[in-house]
Amino acid sequence: MADPAAPRPRGAWKRLSARLGRRSPKSLHQGYLFIALVLGALILTSALFVTYRVNRVHQETGHNGLFRQEVQGLLQQLRDHLWQTNFHLYNYLLAPNPVTREQIRHHARLTRELAGRLAALATRQDATREHLPPLPTTTLRERLQALQQELDRLIALRNRPTALYPALDMIDKRLGPAYQDVVAELQALQAQTEDARLRESLRAADEDWHRMISAFRLYLLRQTGLYERSPEGLEAALHDVLLLFQSTRERLQRLRTRPDPVLREEIKRTLGRIDDWFRAFRRIRRLQQNNVWRTDFDFLVNRVQPLYQEIWQETDRIEEHLKLSADNDVTRWAELTTSLYQNIAILSFLTLGLVLFGYHHFRQTILRPLGQLTRAMYAVARGDEEIERLPEASTMETRQLTDAFRHMRQQILIRQEALRYQSLHDALTGLPNRTLLTDRLQQTLYHAQRENEEFCLLILDLDRFKEINDTLGHQAGDDVLREIAHRLALLLRRSDTVARLGGDEFAILLPSTGSREAEEIAAKIAEAVEQPIRWHEQLLYVGTSIGIAAYPAHGHDVDTLLKRADVAMYVAKNNDLPYAVYNVRKDQHSISRLTLISELRRAIETGSLELHYQPKIAIEDRTVVGAEALLRWPKWHNLSTESLIQTCEQAGLIQPLTQWVLEAAVDQLKRWQGMGLELPVAVNLSAWNLAHSEIDTYLDGLIQRQQISPGLLEVEITENSMMRNPERAVRLLRRLKGLGIRLAVDDFGTGFSSLTYLKRMPVDHIKIDKSFVMDMLQDENDAIIVRSIIDLAHNLGMKVIAEGVDSSEVFALLEILRCDMAQGYFISRPLPPEGFNRWLARQAQAMADTPEPRQLLVFPLRRE
Repeated sequence: MADPAAPRPRGAWKRLSARLGRRSPKSLHQGYLFIALVLGALILTSALFVTYRVNRVHQETGHNGLFRQEVQGLLQQLRDHLWQTNFHLYNYLLAPNPVTREQIRHHARLTRELAGRLAALATRQDATREHLPPLPTTTLRERLQALQQELDRLIALRNRPTALYPALDMIDKRLGPAYQDVVAELQALQAQTEDARLRESLRAADEDWHRMISAFRLYLLRQTGLYERSPEGLEAALHDVLLLFQSTRERLQRLRTRPDPVLREEIKRTLGRIDDWFRAFRRIRRLQQNNVWRTDFDFLVNRVQPLYQEIWQETDRIEEHLKLSADNDVTRWAELTTSLYQNIAILSFLTLGLVLFGYHHFRQTILRPLGQLTRAMYAVARGDEEIERLPEASTMETRQLTDAFRHMRQQILIRQEALRYQSLHDALTGLPNRTLLTDRLQQTLYHAQRENEEFCLLILDLDRFKEINDTLGHQAGDDVLREIAHRLALLLRRSDTVARLGGDEFAILLPSTGSREAEEIAAKIAEAVEQPIRWHEQLLYVGTSIGIAAYPAHGHDVDTLLKRADVAMYVAKNNDLPYAVYNVRKDQHSISRLTLISELRRAIETGSLELHYQPKIAIEDRTVVGAEALLRWPKWHNLSTESLIQTCEQAGLIQPLTQWVLEAAVDQLKRWQGMGLELPVAVNLSAWNLAHSEIDTYLDGLIQRQQISPGLLEVEITENSMMRNPERAVRLLRRLKGLGIRLAVDDFGTGFSSLTYLKRMPVDHIKIDKSFVMDMLQDENDAIIVRSIIDLAHNLGMKVIAEGVDSSEVFALLEILRCDMAQGYFISRPLPPEGFNRWLARQAQAMADTPEPRQLLVFPLRRE
């Protein structure tokens, strides 16, 4: 008897198949079709269910994403205007004016409007955004309202000088009258006395009193921050006040010993007024020591700044809410993915059961999918965009092959799209490149011709970018370009195109825009570009020159519009304008510039340029102590030296021009040495020379070739050129000083030199800019600045040269201020070498004929 647990014989499988065959189609094809229908129904049902869930999650998270994007945009604008409010507030506190005050109120109002829009946006949140938490906007609006009120109070406080500076009232009512009374009494005593020694003592006391008042004024300037404010500077100014006060009092005290009772009584009264003045001064000192010199600082620190901090914290809270919302959406997608994996797993198990049941359909279930994949691979290889639908996975090998194919096809599509994107976009900024701009410009041209519309093309070139790139490196230049691209993208419409043409040149296509509207947009672009760029704790400043060409007024094809926008850009750059519209009358500008550059290159090569020499004299003994070499171009005599240098820098001619000037100056030095004249010559170096430090090597070789004393050559560098990269300037100047060359700071006072760098620079002379020297007699402030520069230079061990000395009165005042040397038209205008030699001879004769050289001050010095 057979064991019931024993395996059934192979005939049992045949009997089972026979039963199934009676219930299903007889043919294998029908059986496979039945299985395929069942499997297809399962797949279709799963696909519809999955599609429904995916679409629902996609719709909800998409709405949430748009909501977050809108909120983030408003929040960024709010932060920008809040920053602008703070920025203009500090400017207003430093220099109050109605424009800055209106800017503060304007940006404060915009921040409140944006907060209101955020609140309104939060209340309009509909059911499709139920996963997004509510925005905390109520506190933000309250803080902004409170900030507006505090700003109004601070502005009102800043507009009342007596409230801002409590000491002003005391200065006006006590110190001023006491000062005038002492001056009047001392002058009256001098007029009354006939004793020469007494008059001299009174005059000395009067001078000390005036010097003390000047020191007190400097103390006030330092205290209010209008002049350099530092503890050392305040102490020095205070020391001068106390020293001169004591000197004045001691001088008058000694006069009380004279036998004249009337004089003693007058001196006693004057001493009483001086003591009254000093007691008022001590009260002002106590105000300064108690930190109540300015009341707006305490208001700003304890009331305004905390509100700013709270507002920034509220914006951070909104950011946190948006981040939580984004995390929530990601979680929902993760949950959906898990659910899809579960559905796929269930479907795979059902499919596997059907495959096992229909193992005898191996050829249909294995070879057919392989054939489909093979045809799909051929389609991908041919580059067909549409391929046959891939088979459903029935085995692990088939699923792996299908997944690998999908991944391969996806990577191919990604690489193709990336290559296409790279061919049409700039790699650094991500903006469209010249190719894509040309295509869009052509499409816009077709549309404008068809619809009879206008459009404008803008070419934008950055100013001072090369200086940043050469000084701080390519990384800084790349960051500046990316920031400018970002600002342009934010500023323009979605329909506009911003492209980078290369280097620091951009193009902007403005469809459906006229010339007037394009000018307004260009003005906004120029303003946005000129905003400072923060780079590694530094503020970088760039400018821009924009050229505008309009269709159809300025051209009917792509090349013409590009060319004329470029011409307009050069017109703007050379006229120092933020933008310029193409003008056919100015189209010759580029031709003139090319002509100028060509002739300048030829002039350098042929030596057609000239050096004129303007003498410098020592003020103390009227001797000629040197000359400055000034470049002249007879053919283009109307072209200023500054424009000539700028053209050379732009055309790449600055290096050969610098070498020509240095060789000509050194050659003239050698000629003067042959004549027995040891006369130093000063040569100016540009900012380009400082950026290319090989100039010291060139000068060393030139001095060795010409066999001249290095001390006869002086190099002048402007203050602004040095401060572009002070560290590099210090290193170069030290190398030049090591060669024995004299060094001078030119145009001192026109820039913003740091005293830290100035004392590190091994310079011999400081040249005061002529804008201060020429107006000393009319402007007391200029005279104070000149005196301060002279004292500063002398304290640092440097000598001072005054430029622009055009009158005997200015010369006499410089002598009183103990200036060392003078240069200007009062002495002589710049002369060619022959004229300079004749001038030297006449000056030598005048010095020999005058017993006392100082008497030469009475008459204008002999000129050529």
